[in-house]
Order: sequence, then structure tokens, then C-alpha cells
Amino acid sequence: MNTLLNAVETIQAIGNAHPQIMATYYGSTVEIDEDDQNKYPAMHIESEGAQSNKGTMNVNLLVTVFDLPPLDDMRHLETENKALQILQDIIGEFAYGFTYANVSSREYNLEQPVPINPITSRPDLNDRLLGWQASFNIEINYPKTGCSDNIINLPISNTGIGFWQVGTTFIVQ
Repeated sequence: MNTLLNAVETIQAIGNAHPQIMATYYGSTVEIDEDDQNKYPAMHIESEGAQSNKGTMNVNLLVTVFDLPPLDDMRHLETENKALQILQDIIGEFAYGFTYANVSSREYNLEQPVPINPITSRPDLNDRLLGWQASFNIEINYPKTGCSDNIINLPISNTGIGFWQVGTTFIVQ
């Protein structure tokens, strides 16, 4: 069954399996140890909302890949380039197949093209972070909830008081 949870877990599994990503995070606020170089490059996933359609839901996720160059390293272009290449790997892995991630194939429809933008420095978090973020617009079919498509069956009797059978429950009107 495809759900928001499954989509996020799939992206996390892809990030965890990526040979260059050292940590994956989810949520609107995440505390990251900025002094621990072993946590970078990292990936962060954040929900940005959803839209309900007939039989489907479009979930919007912001997927960010970022790195923290050493203090004495002035090669910012190389750091940004590495983050962009990793993000392209994540997009390709999610949209087209599971090459190195040990996750089951799910039927998602990732809207193409995927918008990608550089991250904006945030001095309140860490102004040295460099990276890129992609807006994943994922179409997910509504999961079956256990209810039949026709919740209220035909009336049992069409004379007198109206009542319907819903599963094993009778509704009397």
C-alpha cells in the first residue's frame, strides 16, 4: 500500500543505501551536529503539503542534500557539485528504479521535471552548509481502507421503515 509514510521511508532507504550519504533526516526541525564531519554529506526530507484528487493524492516533499566543507576548504563549487550529483542519484533511484537500495519497488509517479535549487544559507542553522534541494511531487493512489467501494448496500426492505445493511451493522432510519 502506497502512503506518505511509504514514500518517505523509500526515499530514506535510498539515502541510507547511497554510498556517499552519511546520515538521513526527516522533519521540519532537525538538530544536526555541525562539528561532526562524519555526518556529511547528509540528506533531509521535509513534507510540504498534499493535494487530494479523485482516487489519488499528490504529496509534496522537499529533499535536500547538503555538505559541510572543512573550515579551511575554499572549494565550494566542488562541494556543491557533489551534493547536486548525489541529489540526481536520489531522484533517479526513486523515479526509475532501485539499483543499490534494498527496498521493494513501489508504484509512485514522480512528476517530471523535478525542480532543483541551491539551498540558501541560514546563519541561524549553519551558514557553511552547501547543497541542493529538490521538490518531489509524488502521486500516490489512495490506499484501500478496508471499506468496500459501495459502503451502503441496497436497502433490505423497501416498505415501512428504511434500513440498510453496512457490513454486519444495520442502520435504521
